[in-house]
Amino acid sequence: MVAALSSPVLAQDVKVHDSGSTDSGTCGNDWANDTFNRDFKVTQQADGSFVLTEYFRDGHFVTIDGISPGACQSGTDHGTLISGGVGGTFHGFIAGPVTGGTYNPGATCPDPCNGATFVAAFFGAGAVWSTPDFYFQYEAEGGNLAFRRWTNASSGNVGDIATS
Repeated sequence: MVAALSSPVLAQDVKVHDSGSTDSGTCGNDWANDTFNRDFKVTQQADGSFVLTEYFRDGHFVTIDGISPGACQSGTDHGTLISGGVGGTFHGFIAGPVTGGTYNPGATCPDPCNGATFVAAFFGAGAVWSTPDFYFQYEAEGGNLAFRRWTNASSGNVGDIATS
């Protein structure tokens, strides 16, 4: 049984430098290659449950030729295509509750350390991380772009990174 707390407390802080992955857009396609630093924070709530937040810091992207990240979102504030090789910066987070596991604050995250491996290492193989909250802000640099700012968020997407 976990003792109830009167306010949330920081339960863990793990920093991972020089991470990378592809980045998917609203059509399900990979539109960029990302590099970034990750920070994981586990917060114990007053009811004893845990929330995991994965922060993406110092992010950089380089686009892949094809469909733009916002091409399949609703509305008209986006484009359809992006040329490869366009660079830019981003930051953001993914957050939500972890259920079905037992928290081990002394665990270590294996390499590569990402959300899935972090949850398995710190909460156990049966733990589930629900990620209902996310927010990412992207800004492209240079290039002949029709759209250069994109927000990809659980509250809704705005803009795009697109050449047309």
